Amino acid sequence: MKKIILLVLCLFLFTGCEVTYNLDIDDKINEDVTVFGDNDDSEYNMYEVYSVRPVPLSRFSPIQSESDERLDDVDYYDVKDISNDDGFGLRFTGEFNKNDYTQSNLVSYGLGDFKFKENESIILDVSNEVKIFNQFKDLDKITVNIKSKYKVEENNADSVTKNVYTWVITRDNYMDKKIKISFVKDSSILKSIKSNDSSMIIFAISLGVILLIMFIIYLFFRKRFNKRNAL
Repeated sequence: MKKIILLVLCLFLFTGCEVTYNLDIDDKINEDVTVFGDNDDSEYNMYEVYSVRPVPLSRFSPIQSESDERLDDVDYYDVKDISNDDGFGLRFTGEFNKNDYTQSNLVSYGLGDFKFKENESIILDVSNEVKIFNQFKDLDKITVNIKSKYKVEENNADSVTKNVYTWVITRDNYMDKKIKISFVKDSSILKSIKSNDSSMIIFAISLGVILLIMFIIYLFFRKRFNKRNAL
């Protein structure tokens, strides 16, 4: 399995490494992952070699560990060099069908198994330990950003900015850090829920008005009844 992600591995060997994982859930699922490590001249040769090594999108795809050539029937991540004066970095982008997302090579390498389900809702659940912190002692932080065109039902994000839900995983919390988020896939379901809520509110108000009118009528006739008896 490690040979599949040698491109990522070489960056994790740098000190002070950070990963930003951006996920966009739409009709397709798009990954945008950046890995950045501090400058270390001793590792530069390894970086040069593996910055051109193709990484398959799926963890089940065949690989050629000693070749930089791509197989015709295999989909690969697009890789961009984002190195600067502060360090070496790479950016990986890839697109999945919803049915194939659990095969994500990068996520599987960093997390192991995770849950991604699609029915009336879309549910992403990462409940296991983020194992990559155990494999690479110089990894400091992983920032996960998730956004979607779908309406969020529930989440346990650390922060939310507009429609971007963010989790920050560090060496202090990676053993028990959970990522859970669910979306309403069909907007008509959400409208139905809102419609039902509105109907219940209207019903409650109408019932309250009817009861109030009945109470006023009761008080009116009771007052008249008491006057007649007093005579």
